[in-house]
Amino acid sequence: MSEHKKSAGAHDRDLISLGEAHEVRYWTKALGVSEERLREAVKRAGHSAAKVRVELGMKDESTEGNSGPTGSGGAAAESPSPGPPPKRR
Repeated sequence: MSEHKKSAGAHDRDLISLGEAHEVRYWTKALGVSEERLREAVKRAGHSAAKVRVELGMKDESTEGNSGPTGSGGAAAESPSPGPPPKRR
């Protein structure tokens, strides 16, 4: 019996692969960048999705509980968004 490469299944959410066209399409859509910008970021930061996000100036959302490269599905932020306190009169 011959061995088959794993060709189906979920994307590896931790690594960005540029060797397959469908992977490039997936990551450009997931990160909201052009293919050129994605390739440049991977060249500078390596294949780690977290490092590429940092290279692109995005918040690193690679914490437990996230359901994908966009970081949705994680726990709520621990602190409120930064900003000045409301003015009192």
